[in-house]
Amino acid sequence: AWSRSPGRQGRAGRGLSAGERVRVLLARAILAGAALLVLDDLAGVLDEQSRTTVRHVLSGLGDVAIVEATVDTPLLLEVTQRVELRS
Repeated sequence: AWSRSPGRQGRAGRGLSAGERVRVLLARAILAGAALLVLDDLAGVLDEQSRTTVRHVLSGLGDVAIVEATVDTPLLLEVTQRVELRS
């Protein structure tokens, strides 16, 4: 389930957890037909079940380019292209 209850979020998403806000924003971007998604470490705000669901949805998007900053090692093993930034 991507949302606990309709109407709880209000116009600005108040009342939603950080993970719920991320899922709503992703859904809006996908429904708007975004050609590029820039994601910042989904592992930090999504629980394991939500990450699995989001990964499944993202993998089925076809021609959408996805750029994600992450420290999630299992995810790094799945990507088609990777750029490492080291300090």
